[in-house]
Amino acid sequence: MPEVQTDADGLIIAQRCCEPDCREMKDVEKFSNDASRKTGLSPRCKTCQAKRVRQWRTASKDAAENDGDATNRAQWLLTKPWKYWSNRTRTNHRSRGYDVSGLSRSDLEEKAEATEFCPICGVRLNWDFAARKRHDGDTPTLDRIHNDNVLTPENVWVVCHRCNGAKGAMSFAEFVRHCQTVGERFSGWLAEHEGPK
Repeated sequence: MPEVQTDADGLIIAQRCCEPDCREMKDVEKFSNDASRKTGLSPRCKTCQAKRVRQWRTASKDAAENDGDATNRAQWLLTKPWKYWSNRTRTNHRSRGYDVSGLSRSDLEEKAEATEFCPICGVRLNWDFAARKRHDGDTPTLDRIHNDNVLTPENVWVVCHRCNGAKGAMSFAEFVRHCQTVGERFSGWLAEHEGPK
């Protein structure tokens, strides 16, 4: 656990950056939040973290230029979109503080490749990442069924972006009850406003 300073109430007010070139004691505002840490803070200050990201991007760009990885990545998006999505999704959730230790990339890739349609609304998922730059309603996303902080193969599924956004922080059971309530309250609304199909 990083060295910290606390106030009279025991609240953390400063933390020492773990980066060897820094090691400075800084106010908590200088650190990003990280729910997976005991302190609730990233071990590196924002300045050092930004520096590491820049170094990583430079190294990745050099590798792409030297090894032709840029071409391989484009081909990867076309032929193995589930692998690309699984790697990106798992990394993204880990960076947001979720425990992904029980959900391997292969588990997630297998689940993604097996999901052609959104299990909630039935829309066909669009795995063509190479053709777009943003999320659409049919974009595949990872959803937690029970909204636990720990991700496991049993507690996650691949659903469309529209359903995931509508479900929000609700568990799936809560979401179903919510949809039933809305449907009951507005059972005649469509017929009144849109007419018969």
